[in-house]
Amino acid sequence: MDPRSETAAPPAEAGRPPLAKGNAPPNHQPQAGLPLEAVDRSLPAGANGRRKSGWRGPAVAVAAIALVGGSAWALRDPLAELLGIAEPPPPVAEPAPARVVALARLQPEGEVVSVAAPSGAGESRIEELRVQENDVVAKEDVLAVLDSEPTLRAARLVAERQAKQTAARLEQTRVVVEATQAELEAALRTAKSQTKTKQMVLEREKQLITTNATSQEQLDQVQFDYDSAVDSVREAESRLWRYRTGASEEAIDVTVARLDLEVAEAQLERARAEWRQAFIRSPIDGVVLDIHLHPGERTGQSPLLEMGATQAMMARAEVYESDVARVRVGQEVEITAAPLAEPLTGRVASIEAMVQGQTIVDADPAAHTDARVVEVWVRLDEGSSERAARLVNLQVRAEFLP
Repeated sequence: MDPRSETAAPPAEAGRPPLAKGNAPPNHQPQAGLPLEAVDRSLPAGANGRRKSGWRGPAVAVAAIALVGGSAWALRDPLAELLGIAEPPPPVAEPAPARVVALARLQPEGEVVSVAAPSGAGESRIEELRVQENDVVAKEDVLAVLDSEPTLRAARLVAERQAKQTAARLEQTRVVVEATQAELEAALRTAKSQTKTKQMVLEREKQLITTNATSQEQLDQVQFDYDSAVDSVREAESRLWRYRTGASEEAIDVTVARLDLEVAEAQLERARAEWRQAFIRSPIDGVVLDIHLHPGERTGQSPLLEMGATQAMMARAEVYESDVARVRVGQEVEITAAPLAEPLTGRVASIEAMVQGQTIVDADPAAHTDARVVEVWVRLDEGSSERAARLVNLQVRAEFLP
């Protein structure tokens, strides 16, 4: 009998009863005419082509996926930990670029202007102060009057009278010259006519002397009269030359009178300029911020007041030279300070080209006081400019947004 013609019953697994012929699972319905055979799945496939254990294949596949793919779900799997696969570190986010921060000061556009008395005021005193702090003034408005104004006003009036007098004298000279010129021209015409007549008498006397019809004495007299007439013509021409000029020139007397008028007008302009120095005027359109001198005080070297064009406010920021490369024109800026309920906003208007010493110092005793900085001017927005107009020279913190 061939041993392969019968199938021996496999040994029973631990805790599991062996399956014998004819012992099928409860829900198993055997087909009619087919023998029942029990298969032990714990045995590896041998020469007879039986399958290997059912749990090794999936485990190896999972491990291969974890090792080769390195996916996140495999690394979090307990089997990945069992196999000793380390979980990769989480990605590190790049830090955001640091913002440039600088100390700044609120100032009107064009900075604060110190208004002083004119250079020719000397030791004058303030006679009248016509403005107060926070007054809005226009360019050329009178801010104050000096005590030298009455004296200079009188000198101006004298110069005006002298100029008018000189102008009248010029007109008078022109009239006199025209009249004299007409008289001399008439006298010249008369002298020439008389000379012509006496020349004819002289010619006749010369003819008569040849026939002894006249005496030598008579001839000499006629010759003398003719010579006198010629001299009269020459004298009239010489007198007329003083008043008669070419078409593009004027009489000498008129020229002298015109030059006198020009001198008088120049003296009048000087008197007016000196009188204007008795008034201290506004150099710009702006607001009076602070008054230093009051009526009765000498001007000297002290400014009368300080003012600025607060209708357009700016912030003068001092940026460290190491940070200025990260600042650009048009960059948005946020400005904060303790007196400000809300931050001010603006944009960079200009960046100075010179590095200089720090002038705005923080109140912190440990803060730098000798740093090298570059001035950056920030033009505030319309709303922020209106709020900053009441806080001129306020020290603020400017943050340049990236």
